[in-house]
Amino acid sequence: MLLTIYPYNQKVRTKTTDVKSILEQFFNLPVSLLGSGRLAIFLSLKLSGLSRRDHVLIPEFLSQCVLSIINQTGFPVKTFDKNTKAVLLFHELGYPQKIDEVLKEAKERNLIVIEDCAHSFDSKYKNQNVGTFGDFSAFSFSKIFPTGMGGCLLSRNSELQDQIKKLSQNSEKKINKLFGSWCNHISLNSYRGFLHPRITEICYSQYQNFFSLPKKSSNLFPQSLTELKSIIKKRKDNYTLLKNNISEDFLIPDHDPDITPNPLALPVFLPEKYLISIKKSLLAKNISADILHFDVNRNIFNPFYKKCLILPCHQYVKEEDIENIVNSIKKI
Repeated sequence: MLLTIYPYNQKVRTKTTDVKSILEQFFNLPVSLLGSGRLAIFLSLKLSGLSRRDHVLIPEFLSQCVLSIINQTGFPVKTFDKNTKAVLLFHELGYPQKIDEVLKEAKERNLIVIEDCAHSFDSKYKNQNVGTFGDFSAFSFSKIFPTGMGGCLLSRNSELQDQIKKLSQNSEKKINKLFGSWCNHISLNSYRGFLHPRITEICYSQYQNFFSLPKKSSNLFPQSLTELKSIIKKRKDNYTLLKNNISEDFLIPDHDPDITPNPLALPVFLPEKYLISIKKSLLAKNISADILHFDVNRNIFNPFYKKCLILPCHQYVKEEDIENIVNSIKKI
């Protein structure tokens, strides 16, 4: 089976996890469970009172699904202007933005700060978890755990949970629940490489319409705080092992002592002429590695993007996989 940057496994569990309780213990903040991380971004804007006339500052190279949902209750822009009311603080691949700099500028511009933590779980800035700095924080479970769907919204305002509950009740029709369960089944099989991409794309486009965390996703979430910590430790160990066997010249983001990333994937800044050849070399070893742009400044107000190869380092990556990755890069 192809090894991708997203985690998956073949285990099927029937015991439903008390996900909300585990996450509130982990973050020490009120948590609202949702069907997806993008829905958390939508609710952050909606509950802040933004309309389509209000601009939301976003980073370059944002995925289409996030752009689409911002468009429902705001207008995404890449440059600050007088109509900008909020900023989407994207911790790309799980590497924290330069939060002190960014929050200072956001405060000076009177912006609502929404942390996009889709790639982040346990990443820290100055030893504090990302997702605990902004007015709102959106997490996507499937990037970190093999849940297929699911996400949550964090906020220090506990009253928001009552508002979210009302919105959820209005949307929880029987047909939505059935369709949501079907989409969840499709997404899980997709992560395991069993389905045609077109079917997956259709389901993926509908995630934002389902408020509830699907039961199967809940079953596949860590079943205790202890298990959650064990999983993120395994991710961190794999990341560290991979990082320590690659030249520091290729690891620009890691030079910042303020950040402690536990990333979705490791960005490696190889000379551009080698990116495609190394990607093909890894694919021949059944390892998927994408070429993306990464903001090496990690500052949405002053970005600088460089091409990189992103390498899987999640909890299901084996030592032999890491060895194959390292050996491919050492050929440069």
